[in-house]
Amino acid sequence: MKTTTINLRINQITKNQLEILSERKDENISSVIREAVNQFLDNEIYLEPELAKTKNGLHLIKTAGFTEFIFWLYQKTINPEVSEIREFYIQFIDLINECKKYPIFNSDLILEFDKVLSELNTIVYDEDNFKMYFQFANFGENSFDYQVLADFMYTFRYDQEDNKVIHCK
Repeated sequence: MKTTTINLRINQITKNQLEILSERKDENISSVIREAVNQFLDNEIYLEPELAKTKNGLHLIKTAGFTEFIFWLYQKTINPEVSEIREFYIQFIDLINECKKYPIFNSDLILEFDKVLSELNTIVYDEDNFKMYFQFANFGENSFDYQVLADFMYTFRYDQEDNKVIHCK
């Protein structure tokens, strides 16, 4: 990608901090600033609506919430008991619905997430339907296909020629 030059003014303290970080990372100051700007934009601290539409969802994968969700899915294979607090499940409902907005989450993975979402919605919002165990965690006809998730996560470590490439820092 072609780059362009931007001139900016910073105070002396910020300049000193950049120099220290640059030395610590063994990179030039320009690289450190570029990385900081990219992280700022990736975290969507501020994005114009037009720019936000172009995001593909990689920022979600970089969150602790997504990591917690993946860990929880795996943990349910060991203990499928409904045992967490309601707010925990609401966070996962919100995360799954957010994932559906972005093309990075393929249709196969969304189908698997929908199995989980259906049960979470029942537990959280249907007071007449009490569940003791998550059915998606069982190895049956309607269970969560962990291989689909593994294939999805694999795409962040390797490119199409099977070269190791980490897309998520």
